[in-house]
Formats: sequence, C-alpha cells, structure tokens
Amino acid sequence: MAKELDKWKDRINLSNRKFKPMENKIKRWRGYYRGDQWAPLAAGITDSYRDKVVDNMVFSNIRTMMPSINFKNPRIFCQAKKKPYKTKDGLFDTLASSAILEMLLNYYYKHLEVKRETDKCLLDAFLGPWGICRIGYTLATEKFKEKDRDGELIEVNELIKEDSPYVKRISPMDFRVDVEAKDSHLQDASWVSYKWIKSLDDVKANPEYENTGNLKPNVKVEPQIEGKGETVVTVDKNIVSDSQELERVQGWDIWDKKTHKIFTFVDNHKKFLREKEWPLEFDGFDCEILYFNENPDEIFPVSDVEIMLKAQDELNRIRSLQLSHIRNVSNRKYVAQKTKWEKDELDKVTHGPDGIVALCETSPVDALIPVKDANMSQDIYIVQKGLRDAIRESMGIAQYERGVTQKFDTATEPELIAQGVSIQRSERLGIFENFVKSIVKKLAQTVQQSMDKMTIPLNEDEFKMGQQYAVDKLEKIVGTDGNTMLYPWLNVEKDDIMGDYDFNIEVGSTQPINQEKRKKDALILYQIAMQNPNIDGHESTKRLFEAFEVRDIEKLIKQKEVVAQEGMQRTRMGIQVEQAKDAPKHQVDLAKTKMKSDTAIKTALIKVMGTAGQKAAGGEK
Repeated sequence: MAKELDKWKDRINLSNRKFKPMENKIKRWRGYYRGDQWAPLAAGITDSYRDKVVDNMVFSNIRTMMPSINFKNPRIFCQAKKKPYKTKDGLFDTLASSAILEMLLNYYYKHLEVKRETDKCLLDAFLGPWGICRIGYTLATEKFKEKDRDGELIEVNELIKEDSPYVKRISPMDFRVDVEAKDSHLQDASWVSYKWIKSLDDVKANPEYENTGNLKPNVKVEPQIEGKGETVVTVDKNIVSDSQELERVQGWDIWDKKTHKIFTFVDNHKKFLREKEWPLEFDGFDCEILYFNENPDEIFPVSDVEIMLKAQDELNRIRSLQLSHIRNVSNRKYVAQKTKWEKDELDKVTHGPDGIVALCETSPVDALIPVKDANMSQDIYIVQKGLRDAIRESMGIAQYERGVTQKFDTATEPELIAQGVSIQRSERLGIFENFVKSIVKKLAQTVQQSMDKMTIPLNEDEFKMGQQYAVDKLEKIVGTDGNTMLYPWLNVEKDDIMGDYDFNIEVGSTQPINQEKRKKDALILYQIAMQNPNIDGHESTKRLFEAFEVRDIEKLIKQKEVVAQEGMQRTRMGIQVEQAKDAPKHQVDLAKTKMKSDTAIKTALIKVMGTAGQKAAGGEK
C-alpha cells in the first residue's frame, strides 16, 4: 500500500512540474482576456510608456467567435445500432428503446444545465489550452453527511445532485495527465487526475473515504478580496494558519486506465483515502476534452490567445504612443522673453484654461512663441490597422462581423468573403459539435449503468414520438386542478434503455443564424404552407412562433382536433347560409315550374276534350 501510494505521489509531482510552465501561461492568457495586459517591470527597469493603454482585441475576438460556434437549444437524436432482436425474455425493441433514451437525454440536457457547462468549456478552449468536461454519477452518500448528523451538505455544487448523473466543467488548473501522453484527446494517456480542495470536516464526513483519523489540513486559501488576482492557495505539508476557516485539505482523484481503479490521496497523508474500481465504464476516461488547434507530439494544444500575444502587445504600445502624442499636442509649450512678461500673466498663458486673456504692459508681439509638436507619422496608423487585421485573421473573423462598414468593388465580393469565413468557422463548429456528442454519449452510458427508475414529463412532440414507438410505457396523468386536460409522462427503467446507440445533434442547431433572417425564412415558410394543402398548417404556425421566440406556444395554438371541429362547423354554417340566400329564388323557380305544369296539364285536357268531341259528332252522322 505504502509503495503504491509513493508511486502515485511521484507521478503527480512529475505532472505538476510539467504543468507549471503551462499554469503560468494560463494565468497570463486569462489576464489578457480581462484586460490585464501590461506586465509589471523588473526592479531597476524604467518604462517609457507614460499611458499604458489596452486595446483589448483578445476579449473582442473571443466574444465575437463564441456566439457563432455556440448553440442555443440543441436537439439530441438517438439511433439504435441494431435492429430489434430476440432475447430469452422475448423481443427487445431497439426502436422503442432509442426513442425512450432520446427523450431521457433531452430531459437531462436541460435539467442538468449541460449547455451552461459546455459554454464554460468553450471559453476555456479559446483561452487555452483546452476545455474539460467531466461526466459522472453522484450517490446520496457523496452529497450529504450521514442522516444521524442532521443531513448537512458535503457537496454544495448545485449542478451535482444526489442519486443523479452530472456534467460539470473542470478548470484546466485542476487537471493533471500522464506525463508520457502526447495526444491532446488523451487517447494514449494511461491516467488522469483531478485536484480537489475541501474542508477537513467534509473529508472526514464523506463515507467514500477511509483512513481519515489523523488527516490534517495541508493548504491555506487566501481569497484576493481586492485587486485582479485569483484566489491564492498556499501549499504546506505542516500548515499552521491564524484562522481555521481558511484551512483546507488538498487531494487528488486519480483514474487509472490500466487497472480501472480510482485512487484518492492527500500529499501529507500516508494512506490512500480511497482505492476502488471505476464505478462506471466509459469509452476512455470520465471526461471530454475540447480544443481547436493541434500541437503535434505535445499533450497541450496551441492557444488562440498565445498566437495573438505579440501583436496585442505591439498594438497596446502604438495606442499608448498615440495618446501621449495627443496629450503633447493638447498641452502646448511656449517660449517667452523674460523681460517682456510679468510672471503672473505668463502663468495665465502657460497654465490657465482655454480662452484665457493675458494682459501685460508691454506688447506681446515676438515675445511669446508657441512650440509646435512634431506630427505623428501616418505609418503608425497603417501599422496599427495591419496589426488589428492580423489578429482578426488569426481567429478567422471578418470586418463585417464586428459591425465595421466595408466598401466592396463588386457586388459578389461580400458573398465570397462570407463563404470564406463560413468555411473557416465550420471546422471549429464541427469540433464543438463532436465535443457535445461525446458528452451526450458518456451521459447515456452513465444513465444506462446507474438509473433505477425515472419519470419524466414530455412535451407535445415527445409525446407523439412515445405514442408511435413506446405505447406501453406511456401514462396519462389527470391534473389536480379539475381541468380535463391530460398531462403526458414517461416512466423509464434501466431495462428500457439498454443497448448501443449513435447520437447526433439536430442539423443546423449550432449554425449562426441572424434573428431577422430566421424570422423572414419563417414567414416565407408560413406563406407557402398556407397555400399548399400538403403542408401541415399547425406545424408551420408553430415554427413561425418559434422563430419569433414566442413563449407558451402550446397555449396560443389550438389543437388540431379543435381546428377540425371548428372547420366542420364553419362548413355547415356556410351551407345553411347559402341555402338561406337561395331560398327566394328556389320559391320563384318552383312557382314558375308549377305554373308551367298547370298550363301544360290544361292544354293537354283541352286537346283531349276536343278530340273526344269530334269523335262523338262523327258517330252521330
């Protein structure tokens, strides 16, 4: 045990030594993002820049890129890899299972606030070197202390709930990896480790840990209440603090791929706090990595910020020179003949506000000469523009994306530029989509292995899909408010979602679409739908409301059954109205017909009577 512990402590120490230069870089990159871009001078060195101006292209570029790569409300799709097949218990319907798992994952994606965590990972990936997202499952014993100890919280993170899966962003500062690994996706890494800092009471109260009897704090947390710095953690194996409130225990959770074991230890402790098998089986480790720039044969990817640093520093120097020049021009300097000016009047001219009038007994002609400052070279402005363009190009950002007006020689030039930007952006967009898919896949693996029984609410589309694929799992629950409306729910058990599946994100859900363009497209679609009987008018109306981001759409749109009934009623009423309109005409026509019939009958009778009379007269003769 002691030998194994020493081995892992040595590995962590080696990884810390390799990570130390990267840690300093990460702090610098984050400082540039916040605008802290002028490094303090070393002792004995003077700075020629009086005004340290920051033209923060790092922040503006990242804030321009993120909305175009990120997405709003992704839709997860699940597809079974096998057809329905027979088991000893009967037929296993993979289509129904994929439909149930799809609904469950979409529920968890919203419920666990996965988007919020992937947003943080996206920012980490832009700042560098990578974004890290961890997927797992929390037992009730890891969330709370034992019930006889009043149920006090151990883990206060709101995203980590008891007996529930979690998806959580991990700070790159708290992540260590096998020093021999060279693949940034960790495919050749044999282990990874997560640093944690907890209070001594919480560590001892966690039933997952053992050998905590003589455990002592080993770090002191010193929050920077004032200033721009981050929280400072002082590491000391025998720490003594003035305040126990700032004392903490710093430890490491190691996931070893070779043995499939988790090792937990504290640097100044002589025993493992935990040594157990992986609670869940994953394809790889329990984390996913996001980055955009490969760094061949190096574990740490290349940061976008690092590429910008030298150009950003030079841009700041140029802006500082410009401001210094403006101040020199504004604060004019004069040369005066000492014998022709009174001191008080001369002070009015040199130090007084604009528009001051100085009165002196002698004539000021040729006695006060303003010193003209040299004009700033236009080359500085050209270099400044070139630097800004170069920084944008390194991130693949066009001028128009930042709201800058451009003049083009031809009408097709803007379209060609937009196509080029779209091609560059699509690569990063694909990387981010694959990152989300990998998280969804591991979330599905977590749910398949840990879930006992779950009941989730369904929206209209999910309910229809359940009716189509998983009828026997649907239950309608009547509302308690006396309303006759029925609310759909889905009961899910572990056996319902077993199997192997492929996952995808809704096509186009991550595409950057202008809101006005979305509204115009929705209006065009709606107009086409109203003229085409083959298109579902109910669904097109729903898409139109979604484009305009209308809330409570289901409350506004009538159900199809209601629309059909109202249509039938309108049809019947229309027939009755038309009949009422045509009633006088029908009566006139009927009267005319009757008159014609009567006339025809009378005429026929007269002819008959006439014929009979002639026959009778002939007989008498």
